[in-house]
Amino acid sequence: PSPFIDPPPHLRWVSGRILNGQDAKDGAWPWQVSVRMYGSHICGGSLISESWVVSAAHCFDPSVANSTYRVQLGETRLVSETPTQTFSSVKRIILHPNFNSSTFLADIALVELEKPIAFTAAISPVCLLDASVRVPAGTPCWVTGWGNMRPQAETLQELKVFTIDSTICNDHIREALQKPAGDNPVKEDMMCAGYMEGYKGTAPGDSGGPLVCEENGTWYLAGIVSWLLETIEHSVAAGYPGVYNRPNAHNEWILENKTAWGLHPAGERSLGMGFAFQKNPLQRCIGLYSRGG
Repeated sequence: PSPFIDPPPHLRWVSGRILNGQDAKDGAWPWQVSVRMYGSHICGGSLISESWVVSAAHCFDPSVANSTYRVQLGETRLVSETPTQTFSSVKRIILHPNFNSSTFLADIALVELEKPIAFTAAISPVCLLDASVRVPAGTPCWVTGWGNMRPQAETLQELKVFTIDSTICNDHIREALQKPAGDNPVKEDMMCAGYMEGYKGTAPGDSGGPLVCEENGTWYLAGIVSWLLETIEHSVAAGYPGVYNRPNAHNEWILENKTAWGLHPAGERSLGMGFAFQKNPLQRCIGLYSRGG
C-alpha cells in the first residue's frame, strides 16, 4: 500500500533509481555492492567491514531464504567479469525491528557475508558517521547505483547531489502529496538530497545504495537510498529530491549487534563532521571502529 493518504493522481512514491548520472570509473566507489536475488540485481549496498554490508530493509523479503541472495563486490559492471570482481553468499540478514514498509521508517538492514572479504584497491569499506552528526544542508555528495529501471545500466552510475534542509524538503514533498501540516513524510531518521528545481536527474541511485560525502579526503556514508516521488507514468517527478535513511540515526541498534560486529571503541574524536565505526585500511575513519567480522 502507498504510505501516503490519497496522493494526487499524478504522483506516487517508488523505491530509488538513478537517472542522468555518468559512468563511474573502475574502483572509484570500492564500497559499492550489488545485491542479487536469484542471480538478478535488485538493490545496492555499502561494504562497511570485512563481513558486513548495509542496505535498505525494503530490499529484502523475510520469507525468502538467505541462500536466495548473493552480493557482488569489486565491480562497476553488472555483467562483465574482471579479476577484481568477487561474489559472496549471504550468511544472515538483519532488518531493523522498527522498519515500516508503509512509511519507510527505519529502512535499514545489515547483511552478513558468508566469509570475510579481503580488502583491495577495488574492494574497501566506507566510513560511518557518529550519531551526533547531521550533514549540513548544501553539502555536495554523491549517489551511486545501476538503476532499477529497465533496461538497467551495465556500468555503475554516479551523480553529484546536494543535501537539502529536512524542513524545506518535508514542506515541498508534503505539498505535492496534499498532506496536512505536521504530517511529515520525511521522518526523523531520513534526509533529502538532490535538486529542488528543474529536471536535473533528481532520482537517487539503487534502493539500498550509498549516498556518500567527503571530508578531508575521507568518504562517509551519509545516507541509504530509500524512496522518491514518481509520476504515474513512471517518470521521476522533476524538482523533488530523493529521500535517504540516515544510518547514523540507528547507531544504537548497530551497537546492539556488536557481538556479531566486533565493534570496539577507539576513544578518539574528530573536529570535523566525521566520526566512524571502523578503520578502513585505505582511508582513516575516526571514532569507533570495527576489527572486522
